[in-house]
Amino acid sequence: MSSKTLVSIVIPVYNMEQYLSQCIESVIAQTYRALEIIIINDGSSDRSLEIAHDLARKDSRIIVIDKPNGGVSSARNAGIERMQGRYVTFVDADDSIHPTYIENLLVDAQVTDAGIVSTPKHLLGDAERQGFLDATIPVAASASVFTRTEALTALYNGRLEKGNNGCQLYKTEIIKHNDIRFDSQMAIGEDFDFLARAIISARCIAVDNRRLYYYRANPTSAVHQEFNIRHYQAIENMQKTGRALHSPPKKLVQAMNNNLFVASASYGALMYASRKKFPREFNEIKRTVRRLKWGTLLSRDVKHSGRIRAALIICLGTNLGFIVIRKLIKI
Repeated sequence: MSSKTLVSIVIPVYNMEQYLSQCIESVIAQTYRALEIIIINDGSSDRSLEIAHDLARKDSRIIVIDKPNGGVSSARNAGIERMQGRYVTFVDADDSIHPTYIENLLVDAQVTDAGIVSTPKHLLGDAERQGFLDATIPVAASASVFTRTEALTALYNGRLEKGNNGCQLYKTEIIKHNDIRFDSQMAIGEDFDFLARAIISARCIAVDNRRLYYYRANPTSAVHQEFNIRHYQAIENMQKTGRALHSPPKKLVQAMNNNLFVASASYGALMYASRKKFPREFNEIKRTVRRLKWGTLLSRDVKHSGRIRAALIICLGTNLGFIVIRKLIKI
């Protein structure tokens, strides 16, 4: 592996003074050293910008960009405009990565010539308790290769990591040559949309099943809040890229239907308590889950949690199914 291959790491920051140092320390500790670490301060009102500048004074690889608040998509896009690396990954400011995260994914990328390398994420608290962060993970190629259609099908079936848009290493030429950016109009689902469009533009995708990315569950994030209209819009956001494809294969169509069912069942469960505020949207979601429940239940490829949602809707009915999904299943 050439030590001259520059990798950009884009870290959007908004009011993360509590976690930013831990995140950056995990980035600085990477065994692969040819890094460009771009911290985008998105109008923080706490000490995040001060902490970022302090860290930059200690490591010349750190670049700090300060901008008015525009949301996480706007911050990531600012990092894309600034990046100079041949590869890029995105790390959220309250997350951490294993010391070999970059080196292992870069080996995977170079051995497979994949445009994107994806790896599963692991809850940071669990990773700390189980010793993952300090565990020895050998640097070696350890990836399975998927075609674009296979990867997109896996993404829609919930079997390809998508959350936070960490967990992926991208060839920057894919992003730049195809003008792929995060959609700042999407409050939820922007990471799914970005990854889906990147997959379509890649030659192939590699998946490394070692857990190298550690995320912090954030109860204030949009997906954990009480229902609002942005959740309903997210259902459409996640379908947009697949629907734009010409004559998608049958397996991909079923995967898109599985994704539509799981998203509708999840957000229907969130919406149930406030369903009288959103009668049109709630009724549309109910029609969707009723139409797709059997297909998802019988699908062999969808994640187990999706089939559980379908079984609950079938056995208990839509309304009671939503109530149980809200109580029993992490959304």
